[in-house]
Amino acid sequence: MCRRSEPGGGGRPRIERYWGCLPDGRRHPFRLLARKAEVLHRAGEWGQLEKICRSDLELARGDADRGFLLLKLGTLAAQRGASAEGDWMIAEALEHYRAAGHDEGAGQCRRAQLNILVSRGAFAEATAAATRLLDEAEDRGDEATVCEFLNVLGISCMEQHLHDDALGHFRRKLAIAERLGLPGDQLTALGNIGCVLHDQGRHREALEHITRSIAICRRTGDRFNEYYAVYNLAKAYQGLGRFPDALRCYRDDLAMARQLGDGPGEQAILDDIAKMEQPASGER
Repeated sequence: MCRRSEPGGGGRPRIERYWGCLPDGRRHPFRLLARKAEVLHRAGEWGQLEKICRSDLELARGDADRGFLLLKLGTLAAQRGASAEGDWMIAEALEHYRAAGHDEGAGQCRRAQLNILVSRGAFAEATAAATRLLDEAEDRGDEATVCEFLNVLGISCMEQHLHDDALGHFRRKLAIAERLGLPGDQLTALGNIGCVLHDQGRHREALEHITRSIAICRRTGDRFNEYYAVYNLAKAYQGLGRFPDALRCYRDDLAMARQLGDGPGEQAILDDIAKMEQPASGER
């Protein structure tokens, strides 16, 4: 955590801004816990994350605090496959952020909503909105936000099997992330490029990109993105005919799915393992 000293305060940490007031006048560390929530999300400790967010949501009265908590819970629900619940929570978070005049939080909500639209197959709507918001970010010179919307556009293209367009968006995102030194954007761009290459049957190239993505995940402690990357690594190994390596990755990923509480993901991995373990005279 970055600490700044009070002017003339002899180096005393300036931490009051991380606390908020409860209705009975007591103080509660909402923003300190928000920092912890971000770490728990990346580390894959979703059970503890949800517990903290739901507990704080009962206490929070400020719009910015409620916006953050609802956005985090909504994102978590969507990532676990409950997109309708996630969409409702994120829409509520957006209203709170707008009431607080919190533009950055409102932007995060809009990006989360676009990701849900893509997951539902509403590609035209998601693409139109993402393109407009990307143009606005470019006009502001906000390259970090440009990276976020390039990711939405790339995933939308990938889901529609528009491989060249998807690679264009992801490679542009990777170039910006490398120049700005944004490891989170680097690892997602590398992983998504790997997915597109796998879909094209370019499994060896996919393996190289996904392996680079996993290395960044492990260096930064990003368990959440590692979970998706390891699954894609299994697919790349399977495409190359390296079945023992693929099975090892599926089993590693199954453990992560159970840690995260991703029921639909767990079932998908179990189905993949079952197919891999069929006798040689079977599907393979």
